[in-house]
Amino acid sequence: MSRLALSDADRDARNWFVETTKQLGCKVTIDAMGNTFAVRPGRQAAPPTCAGSHLDTQPSGGRYDGILGVCAGVELLRVLHDEKIETEYPIGVINWTK
Repeated sequence: MSRLALSDADRDARNWFVETTKQLGCKVTIDAMGNTFAVRPGRQAAPPTCAGSHLDTQPSGGRYDGILGVCAGVELLRVLHDEKIETEYPIGVINWTK
């Protein structure tokens, strides 16, 4: 698998991330560097607790380099959403641009 940063494949992965996290109730923002922040609100307004990494691949990083951190965070959001769990504070997942 090769998904170099800012390639067409990386764009597809970023689009998946945005669409999926919006469906799970997150507000998504993208900064000037392309870092993508998906934040699910909590009962109280506060800075979110976040997980994440990067969706692009690195030539010698191994199969799960980067993407595991993002996918684990998305899975957490999915469980919270599906089980209708409301957290006290916001929870976020970040996809960093390298």
